[in-house]
Amino acid sequence: MLTWLVLVHTASDSGAGTDAKVHLVIYGKNDQGDSVKSDEIPLDNSGDNFESGQEDQFKIETIDVGKPYKIRIWHDNAGSFAAWKLDRVSRFLCIFCLQSTRSQGYPNLGFKP
Repeated sequence: MLTWLVLVHTASDSGAGTDAKVHLVIYGKNDQGDSVKSDEIPLDNSGDNFESGQEDQFKIETIDVGKPYKIRIWHDNAGSFAAWKLDRVSRFLCIFCLQSTRSQGYPNLGFKP
């Protein structure tokens, strides 16, 4: 399993926040060039997530997806305030990868969300 740090920014517009559940999937390619994707990962921490103008930080664990090339982020549209205006995902770091040696090739993933 790999541990990732994900920073999600909700737009600062009025009503941009959501009370819906937000999920993430990471897509990558392994050393053989095969596409690999993570399971659906719920983005939830102890705070009131995804409020207008807010940056939320999540530490998530996934299988090794190889070299990531995209993420998919969405919400379940549940609740009375479900609409959400995602501004950006500003940081997407593999914590395990940063702690690994450079010989493993992980620190320079070349991934930009």
